Amino acid sequence: MSAVYFHAAAVLDRVLARRGSVKHLVLSNKIAENKKKLYALVCQTLKHYSLLQKIMSAAAFLQEEPSLSTNIAAVVLYDFLFGRGLRCGGKLKAAVYRQKDCLRTAMEQLKGSEEERKTDVRLPRYVRVNTLKTTWDDAVGHFQQRKWTLSENESQSSGRCFRQDNHVPHLMVFPTGTDLHDDPMYVSGQVILQDKASCLSAFLLSPPPGSNVIDACAAPGNKTSHLASLMKNKGSIFAFDIDGSRLETMRELMVRAGATCCKMKRANFLRIKPEDYKDVEYILVDPSCSGSGIVSHVERTIEKGETPQWRIEKLAQFQLSVLLHALRFPSARRVVYSTCSIHKEENEEVVKKALKSNPNFTLVHALPEWPRRGLPLFSTAEYCVRTSTEDETQGFFVAVFERKTTEPKIALKVKTRQKTKQRKHRSVVD
Repeated sequence: MSAVYFHAAAVLDRVLARRGSVKHLVLSNKIAENKKKLYALVCQTLKHYSLLQKIMSAAAFLQEEPSLSTNIAAVVLYDFLFGRGLRCGGKLKAAVYRQKDCLRTAMEQLKGSEEERKTDVRLPRYVRVNTLKTTWDDAVGHFQQRKWTLSENESQSSGRCFRQDNHVPHLMVFPTGTDLHDDPMYVSGQVILQDKASCLSAFLLSPPPGSNVIDACAAPGNKTSHLASLMKNKGSIFAFDIDGSRLETMRELMVRAGATCCKMKRANFLRIKPEDYKDVEYILVDPSCSGSGIVSHVERTIEKGETPQWRIEKLAQFQLSVLLHALRFPSARRVVYSTCSIHKEENEEVVKKALKSNPNFTLVHALPEWPRRGLPLFSTAEYCVRTSTEDETQGFFVAVFERKTTEPKIALKVKTRQKTKQRKHRSVVD
């Protein structure tokens, strides 16, 4: 079991050197057997990294155990002090146990410091019930058997209470820090750990069962599995991603989630020919972005790091090209564009340019009851949705495009036949 610590330390080394995001580095790790556990361990270590460094310093841990690197010590100490206990033996375990009294004393002295509390913004744990595999009532019953209480109070999710989200169907809200990675329903794919803001894309696209849908930048697949759930596995989801390792992980998620209507392909969406997908009516565009909406400094480090202006502008160009390509599909009725960015360059400015180039599309007033709207850069910007930590979720942006309604061709044919009959009738009367 020591291997997971060495893999986690290697990922930490690269993340802290700004050589990739945790998600990308874990997904591209071809050696680690359990990538979910590796990802969780690295993320949790990063969230506690400042405190772990102080504990190591106060206990003189690295001086006493010079054979350990800073990051291998950090991941091991996270599990020992905050996680589920050490998952190893040998030299690592021996080193920790030699210093365990000093480490625990240092932890107690430093754990509640004000500086550490400011390191992270605390958000609820959102859990989406996967209706392809279970029902809301069964999921509620499962957690109640595990001594959780369903609260009717829309603002309460603390202690051993959880509640139903008041915007997204089948979304549960648990207290901050709730760890469900080992819960049987998560392991079996009956529930998906997915932030509320991330759920909005598929929810607002809302393809009915039997639809033909494209997920343009699909991996790692939470939004795709949400689409499959909304469609009840009836119809087809064509999921594209250019990254082979991310797509392979997505395949595993689709199997675990029971999403059988998803057809995955390693491809650049910009090279997909619209005429090859003439029946597609719904398209989800959630392209790579700066990740600036990821709420805390630590989580921005986990995801991508701070993004310079030139990079934001380059991302915006790419995002616009993907959105414009989606709007070219001949039967596209509804297209949802979303990012986990707070920058107007990646959000309202992209939407504004797309609308200008596509006068046959308009914006839908999405979630009209939602208080936080798009920045007023154009007349219908308020139809866009923005989320932030004030909404108890991550920073996110969603815009819903809809093709302007025209009279259906079938109806036109019916009217034409009716007029023909009327002319024949008049000729007989005359």
